[in-house]
Amino acid sequence: MINRFLLLLSCLLEAELVSAQGVIWELEPRDCSSLASIGYNMYSISEGANMGVIDSRGNVIVPLEHSQVTPFREGIALVLSGDKIDGTLTSAGAFRQFDVPYYVLDGQEFFSDGFITVRNQRGEKGFIDMEGNPLGFNKGYTNIKPFTEGHSAVKVGTQFMLVDKALTPVPITIGIGVVTGGTNFYQGNAIVNYTDLDVPYTRIVEHKWFDINNSDIINAPHTVIT
Repeated sequence: MINRFLLLLSCLLEAELVSAQGVIWELEPRDCSSLASIGYNMYSISEGANMGVIDSRGNVIVPLEHSQVTPFREGIALVLSGDKIDGTLTSAGAFRQFDVPYYVLDGQEFFSDGFITVRNQRGEKGFIDMEGNPLGFNKGYTNIKPFTEGHSAVKVGTQFMLVDKALTPVPITIGIGVVTGGTNFYQGNAIVNYTDLDVPYTRIVEHKWFDINNSDIINAPHTVIT
């Protein structure tokens, strides 16, 4: 039997716990390069290039054989090896490993409206839910954006369109020109790029989408449009 030891670590815990209290850790001896809290009673642990997740007693939640665990969004984190999605981790500590390989899209490594945009092994783009169920890989999408408020902006060929979760296109007002780009719905509105008879190229930018990593804009009480 492997000898076990007790390590007393004083740390500041998250809001769910009383701060500045001692935690008793019971772990198997190992050379850890990092240990950090990622959620209630969940801690990411690294050994070299490998990462996993344990609880405060050292019980393994996610095996120490992955490269990254993303921040939680909508209560779900991604467990990755490079850009390959190995599975999902819920904020309640449930790890689901995927049998079918999917790969994250750059800048879209998160769940939104219950889905995440991904590509499969053939390079086809589509969506999967937190259980790995596929959606839309047979539609020929050349560009896709995350679902928001029940809709996603997708591109087929040279044209963008908005689709709902049944992948039914949303009608767009006739007469605005050819749609060449767009964002998803935010606060009930979608923003598009279009051409018309008088203006060769018109672009409306909603910063809530395009500056998604800018916390000042994301946390603003209003939508910024230019």
